[in-house]
Amino acid sequence: GTYLSLFLLPWQESTNSWGNYIVPLDIPLPVMKGFATWSSSVWPPMGDTLVWFGGHMNFGEHSIELTNSGYSGDPSRDGWNLVGNPYTTSVHWDSSGWDKSDIEGAMYLWDPMTQSYLTYLGNGIGVPMGTSGEIPQGQGFFVKAKPSGGSLRVGEGSRKLPGANLYKSGTPKGAMDNMLYVNVIGSGHQDQALLRFTPAASEGFDSNLDAYKLFSTAT
Repeated sequence: GTYLSLFLLPWQESTNSWGNYIVPLDIPLPVMKGFATWSSSVWPPMGDTLVWFGGHMNFGEHSIELTNSGYSGDPSRDGWNLVGNPYTTSVHWDSSGWDKSDIEGAMYLWDPMTQSYLTYLGNGIGVPMGTSGEIPQGQGFFVKAKPSGGSLRVGEGSRKLPGANLYKSGTPKGAMDNMLYVNVIGSGHQDQALLRFTPAASEGFDSNLDAYKLFSTAT
């Protein structure tokens, strides 16, 4: 089994939390559904672990239904879905190969190096500065469904050539006018926020202009 002796967790949108560890060996891992996995610091294999996959590679279009249960009544907590890149190549969030139906505009990736989430809003704009919309092969990422629920479909047009590093950085290709990045540093940690000034924005949350702050549970 690919994940023998590794921890594997599903994300549950209905409770905005991680589910139970997947233990049985016959539990299917649906295409485009994201999971969290890590190796133990106590039981082997420990530390960095090489995982081998076998079977047929994914081609063509793939899709997944996204839910928003509204269980908490708090718009910032409901509708978070963990999905994954189904291909053996990276994909780009800005490409024309996506069909994003009834979801917020941003996507979010976990960065284990900084123990925080990277946010990409589209058009070359990400937080922290330099975050691109490139999603490496096998990478999971969060998207947020609108109250009615949504869906995400990806096709061959989204694929990029091999060689994308995890969370590959690049100079934002979007216009940098009327944007302010703010760094907060203290107690050995740092974080960054982005303020944008545009007449297209409202006083509320704009799904195609704004993004939520996902907080780390790491200590």
